[in-house]
Amino acid sequence: MKVFLSKLILIFIVSSVFVACKGGEIYPIIPSIEFESSYVIFDRSGNDSLIGFIFKFKDGDGDIGLAEGDTFPPYNYVSAPNDPARRNTNFYHYNCYVDYLEKRNGEYKHVVGEFTGDTLRRELRVMSLTPEGKFKAIRGTIEAQIEPNVLGNKADTVKLRFLLIDRALHVSNEIESNDIILRR
Repeated sequence: MKVFLSKLILIFIVSSVFVACKGGEIYPIIPSIEFESSYVIFDRSGNDSLIGFIFKFKDGDGDIGLAEGDTFPPYNYVSAPNDPARRNTNFYHYNCYVDYLEKRNGEYKHVVGEFTGDTLRRELRVMSLTPEGKFKAIRGTIEAQIEPNVLGNKADTVKLRFLLIDRALHVSNEIESNDIILRR
């Protein structure tokens, strides 16, 4: 899947609700995620301004997130040679991906750029969430917001698809949001 880099507004918030397990809970070392909710924020004119989403995560060894200094392999930024439209080719530079899907004729399809042919995928770098102490297993929620009016999208129903990657390069399960109804 090609990456389409767009001018999305992204507000990324990691909820402070995560907790370190105190020896009682054990999770797999591969992160797992679960969709919790979505919402739409409207501007003063009643138009869609932002789509917000929240998903839960669990990780047995607590290696969720990247520090600002995590810029060396395997987390480095790699420029695409001979392809200025694609800026980064290293999948592990980012650790959270959000795909934007729109409902067309009853089916969800990826939004594709008319001129680039790229699929819209928003890449995020979740900050490091590793707890201090002996027990590293963590759980919590991640919340972010993106602009709904991308690529001239005219669909009134969209979905978001997510995945999360830990520092050991374990890729979580992939999840989808519920139907998100937009005002057009």
